[in-house]
Amino acid sequence: MEISAVSPNNPLTGQSVQQKTPEARNETRAVVQATQKLNETQIFGYHSELVYAFDRQTQRPLVRLVDKETREVLRQFPPEHVLRMYEDLKLHA
Repeated sequence: MEISAVSPNNPLTGQSVQQKTPEARNETRAVVQATQKLNETQIFGYHSELVYAFDRQTQRPLVRLVDKETREVLRQFPPEHVLRMYEDLKLHA
């Protein structure tokens, strides 16, 4: 029986699998925490919430503002924007 090397390409999508660096993991953690804190303030209203997501097409993390009931995406933000919003909120609190 022969065992071949594992291909770095995902056979389902044809895209390469990227390993996250420690810096990327820290940024992801910060964005998720900021998203949770902003949701706690209900700054976007009672019926909306921020959701952290990963866009498979662009290979970039995103934060989406979604309707809690319908799950419709109302807006989409780059993670850096959410971190700035959270920092601004902390400064004015």
